[in-house]
Order: sequence, then C-alpha cells, then structure tokens
Amino acid sequence: MHFLVPWMLFGALSAGIPVALHLLRKSKPTVVRWAPMEFLRKSLKETSKKIRLRDLILLLLRMTILILAALALARPSTLSLFGSGPVDAVILIDNSQSMSTLEGQTSRLDMALTSAKQLLGNLPTGSKARIISLTDHTVELSYNNSNESDAIASALLQIKPTDRSSNFYQGFANAIDLLKTSSFSQRKIFFFSDMQRPGWQNESSSFKTLVQNMPSSISIHMIRHGSDVDSNIQIMDFQPTAGIILANQRQTWGLTVRNRGIKPATGIKTTLGLGSDFDTAESAVIEKLDAGEERSITIDLLIPEDGHQIVKAVAGNDRFSRDNQKEKIVLARKKLQVLIVGAKSEIDANRDNTFFLYHALRSGSSDSSNSGIEVKVASGRGATPDTLDETDIVFMVDPMLAGSDSVSDGFLEKLETWVSMGNTLVYFAGSNYAAVSDSNIKNAGKFLPPANPTPNLTPTTIATENFPPVGWFNRFR
Repeated sequence: MHFLVPWMLFGALSAGIPVALHLLRKSKPTVVRWAPMEFLRKSLKETSKKIRLRDLILLLLRMTILILAALALARPSTLSLFGSGPVDAVILIDNSQSMSTLEGQTSRLDMALTSAKQLLGNLPTGSKARIISLTDHTVELSYNNSNESDAIASALLQIKPTDRSSNFYQGFANAIDLLKTSSFSQRKIFFFSDMQRPGWQNESSSFKTLVQNMPSSISIHMIRHGSDVDSNIQIMDFQPTAGIILANQRQTWGLTVRNRGIKPATGIKTTLGLGSDFDTAESAVIEKLDAGEERSITIDLLIPEDGHQIVKAVAGNDRFSRDNQKEKIVLARKKLQVLIVGAKSEIDANRDNTFFLYHALRSGSSDSSNSGIEVKVASGRGATPDTLDETDIVFMVDPMLAGSDSVSDGFLEKLETWVSMGNTLVYFAGSNYAAVSDSNIKNAGKFLPPANPTPNLTPTTIATENFPPVGWFNRFR
C-alpha cells in the first residue's frame, strides 16, 4: 500500500493534542478538609475507578479519530503506480530557464533528474522508456529497455540547464503520438517540472483539446519540483539611450528590471559594467519593487576601447539567479560615421545642397579630430556601395535619382539591405525626388516612402539657449 498524498501523514501528529490537554487538566488542586465533605469523599472513592476508565476510553477515541482523519487525507491506495506487466513510458523533463532555481543547495532540474532516474529504475521488467527534454522545443534522447541502466543514465546526463522559455504543448503532443502506436497495455507519460504558468498558457486551448482527444489508455502523471519564489528579480533589457556606443565616452544606459515573484523586493542593487572588468562596474539601488512591477533606471558606463565588447548587467540576488544577469556583445565605435549624399543646390550654384547640414553636424567640436562624429559628403556617382560598410547614418539630401550624375543603382540596392539590417536613413525629398515620381528608382527597392516636395517653407531659427547640454550627440540629435 502507498499514499497518494504522503505529506498529509504529518497530520497524525495532531493525535498528541488530546494527550496534552489531558495532562494539563491533571494538576492536583489544594485540599481543604471540612466536615460536610467527608460524605462526598466516600462516594468519590467508589466511582473514581469508573471515571478514570471512561476518560481513558474517550482519550483513545479522540486520538484514533485524528489519526484516521490524517490517513484519509493521505489517500491510501493498494494499486501500484505501474499496475501489473511492463510499461511503455515517456519521460518529459522540463529543462527551461526556471528549472535552474535553487531549492536549498540543489537546483530543480537536478531534483527532477534524480526523481526520473529513480522512477526508471523501478519500471517493471520488459518496460520501455523514451526520454524527452522539454523547453519551447523538444529533444528526444533515447528509446531503451528499462534494464539498460547505463544507457538511461547516459541519456539523463545529456539534459542540461538552458536559458530557453517553456512551452509544454509540443512535448505532450509528441509523447501522445509516440504512445498511440504502442502495443503495451500500460502507456504512461511522466512529467517532471516546476509547472511554471507560461508553459501552460502559451497554447492553452490547443493543450486542452489535445488532452480531451487523448486515448483513454494513456495516463499522465505530473511530478512538481520547487516551491513558490517570494521575489524573482529579472533583467529584462539594457541598452544605451543614445542608440550608438562610442568608445572612451561616458554614456547613459537604460536598464529595465522586473520582479516576477509573488512578494515585493527591497534594496535591489543593479550593476552595469564590462564583462572583462566587472569589479569596477557602477551600481544603482532600487529601493522597492512590488510583485509584477517593472521599472527602468539609468546607469552611466564608459567603454575605454573600440571594437566588440561584452557588457554585463546584474540585478539583485535570489534563488533563481539565472535571469538576474544578462550579457550583450556590443560594438563600440571610435566615432559616429555619417554619410551625406546630395546634389547641386538650386539656390546657390556654388554650393551643394549638403552645405548647411554638413557644417551643422561638424559644429559639435572646433577640433574635428576630437569630435565624436565624422562626416563624409558624396554627390551622385560619388556615393559607392562600399562606403556603406563603415557608415552608421546616411542622410540623403534630395540627391539626383536620374541622369548622368545620379546615385548609382548599385548604391541604392545595397542601401536597401543596409537599412533592413537596422541602420538609419534620413531622406530629405525635394524637386529631384519628385522628378522621378514614375521611376522604379524612386522607391530604391521598397523602403523609401512616397513623398512630395513642400515649397515655400519658412526657415525657423532655434535660439542657442534652447539647445541640450554640451555634448556632441545631444547637439546632433
């Protein structure tokens, strides 16, 4: 016989409550003798033995009732988990990100693997087992006889922690499909997981339909590992507020932190720094973050060298440490590379129409060698496809799109790919743009929207006191 809810057996300890009450009431009172009570004393001596026997019987009955109640809640069963005969079992083991949460000194995944190994070792002779690791996709690891313990242990060792999310639907769908064609009378699915809600919610309606249409000969057994996490701090994202990272310049980064636990978290230390030198990273403290709350903070960071660098963010310290930190490989540039593509000015024949934009962008520093921006100008055929390889932002100031001095088709084709990769294009449409309104070149692929020139605009001058604080990128923006 075994118990379906064995932890309810602890309720049998409540049988000690009647004993404790009996002992507390057994204290002897102070005896005061006086004449009229002598008649009662003689009567009590004759009935005291009967009273003691009655109290003892009542005490035992009370204890028995409490013990039987605990046994009933524990749900005793004489049926074996595997019944009689061999079993065709599919073992689903959740190794999504949340399974790295610590329960004491052991992770939930290690607990699940230990339980699965014990279960596989207890399968009846002649049984078969498939082992499937399950995150948001499934990996089938083995199909073995249960007595091949070495092969099963090897399959379990292949299951490692991951940073993937959970989606249980596909794993159960695969398990049911595998068991539908089984010739075994006993077909069972065993699922070891911490049963996180997102894993069920992603395809909840499909999952419900799947279980409803499942053959009645297939049974599902779920084994949960892990307890609720009071507070679980997660780094959602972090990135520079300026968008582009410049080497050897102190820049502000925005970090988004969320509490995915069930209780508020306080005193959350959030740190941002280089992965190669995290000891010198800078920190900020979030005083309080309620359950489910998400908050953005800013921390300054200086990347001393250009090139690809690892930036690391860490927030808080809890049982589920895997999502407390996040790393990104970022590209730090020496300077922001800007390309301006224009044409001859219609107003001043001695200048290109890029003149004022070019000098406005270069005004960030009197010494261009110390400026954080490098501006290149090209007109018509001078804008070659290769120039885009080292360019961060392209300004097209109504360039020629047709004629002998027009922008080349090769440049426009590569520009479309360049923009689709997330780079920035700013296009000023004018008369040259309108002149080719019926041309295929006009849309330069598909990424340039239709536009019409807006003549007779009145220029606007911005007072210098309205400019942002000193800093080349602030002026550029």
